[in-house]
Amino acid sequence: MLYSAVVAEDDPDIRSLLTSCLESWGYDVLATPDGRDALTAIEELRPDIALLDVSMPGLTGPEVILEMRNNAQLSTIPAMLVTADTAGPSAQAGLAHGADDYVRKPFHLGELRQRVLGLTHRGRDLRALTSLQQAVALPEAIRDVNGVRVAGLNRPYPGALAGGDFLAVTASPRGTVTVIVGDVEGHGIDAAALAAFTRAVLATNAAFSNEPGLMLSLADWTLGQRDAGQGEPPMVTATCLVLDPATGSVRWSSAGHPAPVFFLDREPVAGVHGPPLGSGLKPYFPVNTRELEPGERALLFTDGLMRATFGRSDFTESVLPWLLLQNSELDLPELVETIHASYQRFLSAGPEDDLGLLVIERPL
Repeated sequence: MLYSAVVAEDDPDIRSLLTSCLESWGYDVLATPDGRDALTAIEELRPDIALLDVSMPGLTGPEVILEMRNNAQLSTIPAMLVTADTAGPSAQAGLAHGADDYVRKPFHLGELRQRVLGLTHRGRDLRALTSLQQAVALPEAIRDVNGVRVAGLNRPYPGALAGGDFLAVTASPRGTVTVIVGDVEGHGIDAAALAAFTRAVLATNAAFSNEPGLMLSLADWTLGQRDAGQGEPPMVTATCLVLDPATGSVRWSSAGHPAPVFFLDREPVAGVHGPPLGSGLKPYFPVNTRELEPGERALLFTDGLMRATFGRSDFTESVLPWLLLQNSELDLPELVETIHASYQRFLSAGPEDDLGLLVIERPL
């Protein structure tokens, strides 16, 4: 079976009809005449959809839905009411409690199939998106490590369900800290899925190596294997920066990604870059070096910041250096929000891309 469903209907003929239809459409069905049993089944099975009679023993359909929407583990499971009167108070209560749709007895089977499958696919997409958002969520992926203070922001393109930017901070061998910032071409669930995968690959590499070029090389090979035979993959860029908190030594490599900005530098860092990840060409990722003074900060960002323009002015060249100088005393989370707010004011026509920002500070 492709999908799973829980059906709760106290009329045995309607329950049998719904079960038969759903099974013919590829669903593994658990059917019950009781609302409380239905809720127990939903808790245990986490089905792709629940079809619930408005009025039945144990719990009514609206009562089951209310329990589902108040449970974080069940809240994204689609629920459809089965009712004889869509305008009655019971149906209205079900919609008010969070029902996604309703179907009126007697059924038009073609319409029922279309609406059930539509809810099933939407529910799966929503649960997948929730998992992906958790995989790249802040602050879980962004935390202070080995005395290095960090703050980050990851905002998808306005109107997009999810974005392709990703951030991570992780401990590396010999007391070093690796900071990862990257960007997947595109928006939505596919971009978020690849972003979560790439972040996990790079963070895993960082746990075993403090060589940023090697981290990117291994990720490039992994992405090439993942996308083999699937056509032209989306472009993935990333920067891996390794900081030794004790000495201030900074080593960073870039795969087609913007260079870090160091707060004490008056001019942007150019650096030497390798190509984007996943090309399959066994590219070389040069390592750039620098020293970070005690208490000094560095900013890593995705190219959404560079795409912010007003006329011929570029935010990273015209505003960012002054902004970092004027706000050097702000706490890191406040600084990140200040950069974001200035970025939004600078835009001439709204945000053009996802935006990821990550600021680090070497301990004193």
